[in-house]
Amino acid sequence: MTEPKRIIVRATTTETGDLHLDNAGYSLLFGIPETDLIVGEEHSADRWRAAARRIKEAEAHGSGKGLGAVLAYYADVERDGAELVLLERDDQDAAHDA
Repeated sequence: MTEPKRIIVRATTTETGDLHLDNAGYSLLFGIPETDLIVGEEHSADRWRAAARRIKEAEAHGSGKGLGAVLAYYADVERDGAELVLLERDDQDAAHDA
C-alpha cells in the first residue's frame, strides 16, 4: 500500500490579524502553479477575484466552510487526490504570551 501524497501548507496569522499562506497555499487558493508565485509579492486583484470564485465553487461542491476545507478540496481535486496538511501558526497569540 502506498502512502497518500501530501501537500503541506503553512498558514500564519500576524499580530495585526492578517492571514498569510506559503506558496503551496496560495497556489491552491488562486489556482495557479507555485512557480508563478514570488515570496512576499503583492497579489493582484485578478488573483483575489479568482480566489473568491474558487472558494464559492469549492463550497458549492461540498468542501465545507473555511479556508482549510477549501484548500483540502483543491488539493484532492487538482493534485491527484493529495491530502492537505495545514500547519497553522498564530503570531497574535505568541505576541500576547511574551
